[in-house]
Amino acid sequence: MNSRCLGDELSTGSDSDRVSTICVSGWDNLIPPADAGGAVSDPWIHPVATAPGTDPITADPSIRLSEIFSTGDYKDYSRIQNMKATFIATLLFFVLGGLNVQAQTAEKKYRNIQVLKGVPAKKVDSIMQAFNRALGVECVACHVKDKWDDESKAQFATARKMFQMVKALNENQLAGTSGVSCWTCHAGQTKPSRLPRPLLDEELARWPAELNNVAQSVKLTMSVYDVTLHVSCNYCHVPADWKSNRKSAYKMVARMNSMFTVFPQYMPPTARTQCWMCHKGSTEPQRRKPY
Repeated sequence: MNSRCLGDELSTGSDSDRVSTICVSGWDNLIPPADAGGAVSDPWIHPVATAPGTDPITADPSIRLSEIFSTGDYKDYSRIQNMKATFIATLLFFVLGGLNVQAQTAEKKYRNIQVLKGVPAKKVDSIMQAFNRALGVECVACHVKDKWDDESKAQFATARKMFQMVKALNENQLAGTSGVSCWTCHAGQTKPSRLPRPLLDEELARWPAELNNVAQSVKLTMSVYDVTLHVSCNYCHVPADWKSNRKSAYKMVARMNSMFTVFPQYMPPTARTQCWMCHKGSTEPQRRKPY
């Protein structure tokens, strides 16, 4: 018999009812193969066929199966069964325990959770740390120390709104892009930076002479775009046809402008936004602090 499973008869000779050892079913990968003499060199597996009064570990493996049943000596059988049960119970404890920790959400572990509902509890700390880095502050900038669910500070409510805004933008206007984060606008400051006026004045001075007849509002808007993204007019436009929408950057402008209808839904009434706050002189806004 080739299979070495619990209760199988492992023949060491021609007599098939002689028993030399037992094993745990399904654990074949843990049990080394028998040597040339048929013995299994495994410290977990010992001969169990014993005569009355003999040590099961040093027992003669030639004892017949009928003698085992007549003596009722199942010491090793019981020991391995207990070890197997203990192993399985321990494995289930860690597996099920790990699943429970992984499945625990923020609202089940912390009080007064609203915008982070459904977020794994283990991620809450890293999200709070990201807020701190983005604004260059400590936890008490929004929270009352040792009363983390207290929302008496105005910044607490603002943080919730900003978190919702970022999520809404990334799922709608910015879907399919790399998206934005708190760092994108704040970059380590409580107040996002604004377009430096000297850079805008320099760009206005470079306005093409052949386009001097356009409205001042158009000239100002286009100059803001150039400085904000650090590009020239042909980044979005086809020089021979300024109204052409062949370039993807031209189409993206309308998509980005629609965000200005979203900002007021989340920001304080006094807040003022501009393209520079995200782009800061780059076509690709930063999502995280560079290292």
